[in-house]
Amino acid sequence: MPTSLIGKDGPAPLPEGKHKLFYFSAHWCPPCKRFTPKLIEWYNKRKAAGNDDVEVIFMTNDRDQASFEEYYGDMPWLAVPFEDRHTVVQKMSKALGVQGIPTLVLFDAENNLLNNDCVPAVTNDRPFPFVPPNVIDVADGISVLGADINTVPALIAYLQYADDDDQAAVVEKLEEMALAVKESMGEGEPSMIFLTAKDESRTSRKILELTGQEDKIEGNITYMILHLQDQGAYYLKILDESDDPVESLTAYVDTFRSNKSSLEKHQMK
Repeated sequence: MPTSLIGKDGPAPLPEGKHKLFYFSAHWCPPCKRFTPKLIEWYNKRKAAGNDDVEVIFMTNDRDQASFEEYYGDMPWLAVPFEDRHTVVQKMSKALGVQGIPTLVLFDAENNLLNNDCVPAVTNDRPFPFVPPNVIDVADGISVLGADINTVPALIAYLQYADDDDQAAVVEKLEEMALAVKESMGEGEPSMIFLTAKDESRTSRKILELTGQEDKIEGNITYMILHLQDQGAYYLKILDESDDPVESLTAYVDTFRSNKSSLEKHQMK
């Protein structure tokens, strides 16, 4: 944890008894400059409502002091000084596995890591504290349980054609499966992650384009297992109207785990 911070009135200590959101960002980064106003709005709303249980700390990736000062000038929270970017920011970034910016990492009041990807939570106005989900929609990201679709097998349930009851039942089953994985993973990676595509989004379309399935799933609940670590492999289950969505999901995942070779294997384009 950084021990020397600055605020608008000069040097400041690390806040005690509060959650801490470490904001890795930079003036030169276009996605950061789009996200920063949203974070400022979220922060100011909490303060205005009398909620003083969290502090944001800017972790600069700026290239010079002038850029840092200009960018930080609009921020209402604390910051690691620019001169500490190598000794503090870069070391903490490496320790947390930060791979890109903007990144927003949440620690609790006792300095325990709670969530290393809070940008979607702020963007989608989720309740605080941002407890990381066990299942995520691809519109919000491709990382969950500390892994993403590029590092472990990932099941995506395309549910935009499901009615409300079927969608709710499938999501409930996915949560059950994800919780079982979470409880068994220990300190390692999850054996599989679970995602939904409840509505069409840029990410859901891109995955369908890369797999060549954009015209084949229309009108149907579809389960896709991405196993990109296996030379871009993926597996597809398009349900018929007579299929029970939850039973089909359970059987499909069980088969992948126990007898993957019996499933038809496809390769990414």
